[in-house]
Amino acid sequence: MCDASGQLLKVKSQVGFSVFVDGASMPFQLLVVKPLSVPVILGMDFQKKRVKAIYPGCETVASNHGGTTEAENA
Repeated sequence: MCDASGQLLKVKSQVGFSVFVDGASMPFQLLVVKPLSVPVILGMDFQKKRVKAIYPGCETVASNHGGTTEAENA
């Protein structure tokens, strides 16, 4: 796995969790790496299986199964 500049990322750990979109649970594995310029990067495998569209302007992700999820600031 590489960052945007092509540098290899060292995986520090892996965390399993579920993402809930419109009440549907989607299990997912998260790889933990050094600090990045963004808090989360959705991998291509996740996007191919579950994401219809990503709207960065309104920080929203549309699911393949209908519905959208808006980013929440932590």
